[in-house]
Amino acid sequence: MVTLCQQLFELVNLTYNPNTSLANYTYKFTDLYWSFQNCPLGNTFQMDIGEGSAAAILLMSIGQDSSLIGLVKTLYYATPFNLEQITNRLLIEDSHRTKKITNSTLYLRQSNPLYQKPHLNNSSTSLNHPWPSKVISHRGHPYSFQSGG
Repeated sequence: MVTLCQQLFELVNLTYNPNTSLANYTYKFTDLYWSFQNCPLGNTFQMDIGEGSAAAILLMSIGQDSSLIGLVKTLYYATPFNLEQITNRLLIEDSHRTKKITNSTLYLRQSNPLYQKPHLNNSSTSLNHPWPSKVISHRGHPYSFQSGG
């Protein structure tokens, strides 16, 4: 009975950290929910959380993130309102956020001159070239190179 109550307490008090992955949090929440639901003592003591209640608990736990408030309000009106529907939509939202971050990073790399590919300019003079055209050897050094002329 103590284990069952600890699982319930952990599930109800789980909160989302805005600096972490929404998908990882959703997976953690559903894992806790299903471990609570599948506990054999749950049937004995008639402790059950329906999927609608679990979905409401999940939405309440992520509602503290200001960037997710609009999504949370929308998901309260999802039909059907169950854990599967809510977790699917949260995972879709996470993939959109990840894609948006990836695309903005790609855009920054393309627009930032520090990330641009170097252009080969065949007409550059040897003064502008970062490497000398011939390697000069040091006599007596065991790894010296011989210059070509």
